[in-house]
Amino acid sequence: MKTAFRLLRNSVLIAMVTMAAPSYAHGQQPWQKIQIPTASETAMRWKAPPPEYGPEVYYGLNGTIDETMIQHDMDQMKAMGYQAVTLQAGRDMPAAYLSEGYFKLLRVFLEEAKKRGMRVWLVDEAGYPSGFAGGKFTELRPELRMQALVLARKTSAAGGDMLSQPVSPATVAVLAINSAGATQPVPVTDGAIHWTAPPGEWTVMVVEHQFQTSPTRSVTNPNPNRPKDTSQSLEDYLDPAATRQYLAFTHEQYKRAMGDEFGKTIIGFRGDEPDYTITGIPWTPAFFERFEQIKGYDVRPYVAAFFAPNMTDEQKRVKADYWDVFSILFRDGFFKPQAEWCAENHLEYQVHLNHEEAGLLLARSEGDFFRDMRYVQVPGIDTIWHQIWTDTISDFRAWPLRQRMCMASREHLRKVLPPTVRNPMWSRRAISSTSSSCAASIKWRRCIFLRPAPPREDLRH
Repeated sequence: MKTAFRLLRNSVLIAMVTMAAPSYAHGQQPWQKIQIPTASETAMRWKAPPPEYGPEVYYGLNGTIDETMIQHDMDQMKAMGYQAVTLQAGRDMPAAYLSEGYFKLLRVFLEEAKKRGMRVWLVDEAGYPSGFAGGKFTELRPELRMQALVLARKTSAAGGDMLSQPVSPATVAVLAINSAGATQPVPVTDGAIHWTAPPGEWTVMVVEHQFQTSPTRSVTNPNPNRPKDTSQSLEDYLDPAATRQYLAFTHEQYKRAMGDEFGKTIIGFRGDEPDYTITGIPWTPAFFERFEQIKGYDVRPYVAAFFAPNMTDEQKRVKADYWDVFSILFRDGFFKPQAEWCAENHLEYQVHLNHEEAGLLLARSEGDFFRDMRYVQVPGIDTIWHQIWTDTISDFRAWPLRQRMCMASREHLRKVLPPTVRNPMWSRRAISSTSSSCAASIKWRRCIFLRPAPPREDLRH
């Protein structure tokens, strides 16, 4: 290990050094095993790495793609030295997402890649973030949509006022807070609150669980402008049953159509930015039960206080426990099931979170970075947009490197997804690529545009 770190300090790239994942029964392909090549072996392979480790092209199936176009573009990729492709559904494809025609088109692409000895990563969604299955949760399984705790209603009351109000069956807590910051729980009986305000000025806060979702951008959005909106809900990331349904909607369909190439031409699924960008606090029906199992006490008497303008030290500690349990449930409900499914099918799971460069803010949107990535075979980092703008001070040059080095050395991971530098996709079929240029399996992405067209705001990430 001392030699490895000395080589890393000298910027000698050891991209093939890998580490094994715990408890996973991977396939027998070399890229899925522990590999510790010598320096001479690494040097020999560096200019022409195996396709599983070399640069990859990001290819969107936009417009009237046909076999001739695919062959032309694949020839161009191969001529430029690329041996791997990340394939994503695009706008206005000849066939609907996840339809028989869609998989027929993908089979054409797959066969052309196979002829050229190339490898394929499959983007797991009709856009981003991952987890809405092209709108199928909203359409077919609405009960498994993302949920949150929200402040549903506030009512003012003065000392002596009697408050009698019905509350929704979705109510989880009611709390009264006075002008000095003191709080008092308000009991709910038979679907209503009956409470007399003590002396002073009070605000009664009703907290409910509601279906809420982060916005999604989807090629299946019925709006012709394909806006990023909430019309197609994400799944409940904290519920393993929702992720099993997501796998059934998506991954299992790919397996049915082209599972014979899993672990061969197809080497894995790529996810993108699963997160909670919502106005409330992430929640799932089993949350309170799981919280008590993990922390040893009932959180329900405290949850309304999370919405108060000021909290006591005790309430702050409980809220910190809430976010900690959220992080555990996100890992076990979303990331782990997908990683296990991929491993069982001789594939790798690669994914990056939203805004990894803002590590502390992840506590509210995705939880702990390393906890999320614990079971993911190929973790990723994005370095795009505001992180690289000249008017932005960002730690992306150091923070992602530290993240990936920790993942590669302290955890079980064998490969690390490159940080992505992406510009707007201006072409009908934009191709972005990666080039190996830094340590510990880190590859930086740049963009190559084919058939350029004028910029379009609605295509921006």
